[in-house]
Amino acid sequence: MAASSASTIANTLTIAPRPRAPPDVSREAWQGPLELPPMNAPPYFLPPCLRVVAFLSLVFTQQPMAFAERIEDAGQVDRIRHIILSQGNEPAALAHLVQLSSNLAPAAAIGLYLQIADEHVRKGNYDFAGEVLRQVVDQYPEQPATANSLITLIGLYTSSEIAHTTQTKPRQTEASQLPLYAMYLAEKAIKRQGSLAGNSALVFHCAVASRLSGHHQAAKSWLTPLKYDRQRQPWHDRARNEAWLQSARRKSPPNRAARCLGTDNRPHLDGLLDEPLWKSAKSLSLSASNSSSTKTPASQIRFARDDKFLYFAIHCQKMAGVTYAPDHSPRTHDADLAGQDRVRLLLDLDRDYATGFQLSVDHNGKTADACWHNTSWNPRWYVAAHSDDSTWTIEAAIPWKELTHKRPQALDAWALAAVRQTPSGESQFWIPPQPEDPGSELGDFGLLLFD
Repeated sequence: MAASSASTIANTLTIAPRPRAPPDVSREAWQGPLELPPMNAPPYFLPPCLRVVAFLSLVFTQQPMAFAERIEDAGQVDRIRHIILSQGNEPAALAHLVQLSSNLAPAAAIGLYLQIADEHVRKGNYDFAGEVLRQVVDQYPEQPATANSLITLIGLYTSSEIAHTTQTKPRQTEASQLPLYAMYLAEKAIKRQGSLAGNSALVFHCAVASRLSGHHQAAKSWLTPLKYDRQRQPWHDRARNEAWLQSARRKSPPNRAARCLGTDNRPHLDGLLDEPLWKSAKSLSLSASNSSSTKTPASQIRFARDDKFLYFAIHCQKMAGVTYAPDHSPRTHDADLAGQDRVRLLLDLDRDYATGFQLSVDHNGKTADACWHNTSWNPRWYVAAHSDDSTWTIEAAIPWKELTHKRPQALDAWALAAVRQTPSGESQFWIPPQPEDPGSELGDFGLLLFD
């Protein structure tokens, strides 16, 4: 069974999950008070929009707090957040966080921890973010928000994409031990709070950690209840995909899949898509999910690969009411594409449906990229753009070394999401968001199968 396998995994853990193991920090272990500024000391450091979110989250929490106390906690959270973030990822910052948040209500403290973890993820400080999330899991095991913290923590320790961007060369021992450590954390949390075993997202992530650590039977055990319960979306569909990938694949995949064509003929990047490989590659279509949307023809994306590069081609019809002004200025990292017609891809190499590489490109060939939420990941990739009166086209190549130390082989599979977004607010999806996740900007995931 999955639970016993996880226990075995925990007992075999012999190395730290990161170069510096996440420390256990207790409130009693740190001496010497760190003073907060007084309640009326300006400024409040959160942007106004985040102050409103923090305030409302405190007002509507189920914690038995008086209204005035909630307001006070919101101010405390604001100031503590500024103090901790000003200390960067120094080890003492975590101790100060634990100390300063000791008098906050659990809901307020968890919200603070999650904000700080998110800030460090965006800066690529993954180890520190993991340490912060571990404090949530260890200190507040009975709180509802702890499940999401645990899921994010497991994602950090199992993410192939994060591991690749933080390692200069592959380290097989650590790569296999990180998922083992994630399983240990999950098993420990489930023992403390049995209701976590019914959390579909957590169950799926436990299956991912088992698969990535080579415990395929344990992964299958975790996925079985999801595979047979249609009510547990979107994890039901994803579990069925995993079962199909492990089968003989005599039938079509249970959900939508795209193909990445292998080729020995490297394309010339000019945006014209006139090479034979693009005529042979199967396309996936992006279309509006709302039937009342403007009737713009579906956009097309194709994938191909050789031993050096992953290639993709995008072909879009120009939309009425959108300005397509040419921009011949030099390309920069992470251009602001919000006001442009653009396509975003999310490549999820390990199919955890949590972390991944985002590649965005607009009609002029300007690009933006991120590893999960971290925009400091700046891979070197190559883009050619072409447009005429009615269409725009992108032809792109990204070296495998920017994405993975081990390029995909035939029958391998990634998860993939794709969306086209325009300044007018219209979106075209490969797979529209599921009703259970209507706010997803990228839509739902399918599979990218490597031929």
